[in-house]
Amino acid sequence: MIASENYHPFIAVDLLGFERVTQESKDMGSIIKPYVEFCSKAFNALNMNKQNIFPEPIVQVFSDTILISAENHTQDFYDVDDYIKFMIKSLSKLIHDSVISLDTDYESDSEPSFQNSIKIVPIPIRAAFTLNKYYAAKQFPVFGGQITPFIVGKAVAKACAWEKKLDWFGASFDNETYEYMKNNKKIIVQELIANKLIVEYNVPTKGDSIITYAVNFYKKNSIDRLRTSLKKHEERNIGNKDVLAKCKGTMNFLEYCHKNDLAVIE
Repeated sequence: MIASENYHPFIAVDLLGFERVTQESKDMGSIIKPYVEFCSKAFNALNMNKQNIFPEPIVQVFSDTILISAENHTQDFYDVDDYIKFMIKSLSKLIHDSVISLDTDYESDSEPSFQNSIKIVPIPIRAAFTLNKYYAAKQFPVFGGQITPFIVGKAVAKACAWEKKLDWFGASFDNETYEYMKNNKKIIVQELIANKLIVEYNVPTKGDSIITYAVNFYKKNSIDRLRTSLKKHEERNIGNKDVLAKCKGTMNFLEYCHKNDLAVIE
């Protein structure tokens, strides 16, 4: 499918608990290290899968939210199917690496005179993939002649609303994208399923589970580390029902993929 002003792939990523951490912390140094490391992982995941992808992805970071889109305001066309594969591969790696990192504690880089060195846990994420309408420009003139990335459209609203419903540390297609791709983009869906990059799954949401395509991040060679990381995150959050529910939902997905031999084909 060649894009003009139709549907474009889009990702919204939420750093869970980051807002609470920033509000409670008296030491910005304790926040910066895990935050910068995570953002670096997001860019690395994109760069590893970019190859000769066109156009360059636009990545916007707003505190606990990361938006990833394709620049589409020009008259240039691009292959949406290739871009979908690029985004799903990148998202698979990002989710995998973020879950692995849950067994790590970071030392604060703060000055001793400001606050004693403290421990801060890494921040899990959840994300939504959507295929919908939006306008995106990497360089957009705003007040005073400043240039900034600019994204607006239905895809942004859909992705951000969907990721907030999810009750795990994972990524999935919003329900409208699931139905659209299942009925209109069967070839690319078959390819993604064949490579185990997506799995049709009852994704845990707040209130109930919903059938859609989950972005798979299960790898055979790291299943033990993934389990250990989730268990450690559970242990450090005993008593927090919200976090424990997300850990359980993520672990259930991993065990489902493990049981059904659904390791991502790299």
